[in-house]
Amino acid sequence: MMARWSNVARTGRLSKRPGLISWPQYYQQQQQYMELGLMQTLKQNLKKERVHFASVVLTQQLEQSAGDLHALTTTQWSGLL
Repeated sequence: MMARWSNVARTGRLSKRPGLISWPQYYQQQQQYMELGLMQTLKQNLKKERVHFASVVLTQQLEQSAGDLHALTTTQWSGLL
């Protein structure tokens, strides 16, 4: 594995053997990544669903909960005054 990482740093390829997939530079628009295993494969959008959940769905739910909590505490305090 160390030799493969050294080759990537030096040549952009996992191995010096011809015919293997070249490891392309990462561009955010394409979001390609290299899946390492018995066969190396180029893929896109690693954990796309998890990233969407964490950045969109969870954020919306937290904002809604904060708003609900604010409304609840405001209502409770206004009844005491």
